[in-house]
Amino acid sequence: MAFAVLATHLLFALVLFAVSAGLTWAMLRVGIMDVPNHRSSHKRPVPSTGGVAIVATFFIGFAAVYLLSDDARIAEVYLTGFAAASVGIALVSFLDDLGRLRNFAIKLGAQIAAAL
Repeated sequence: MAFAVLATHLLFALVLFAVSAGLTWAMLRVGIMDVPNHRSSHKRPVPSTGGVAIVATFFIGFAAVYLLSDDARIAEVYLTGFAAASVGIALVSFLDDLGRLRNFAIKLGAQIAAAL
């Protein structure tokens, strides 16, 4: 019994890893790069959309645990608020990675709205 549970958890982790690796590869192929400037800590251009894989993997894992587990449930209203705030922060971060958000007030406003 314990081995079956362990195997299930390891398979779940492997699927999440595969999703993350696939999305990372796709983002590298798209080629959205962060070109270094005087404030950068890196010397060469690096991919700036690695967060896409992290956010997608998190939401897939979170949704799977929520839908498949009867333990540790939270109220639907809190789950919806958490998901909306997370998506909002992820969207603003993605737009920032693309270079579309130059104004810090928009990013700060999104963080404040998500916290509220």
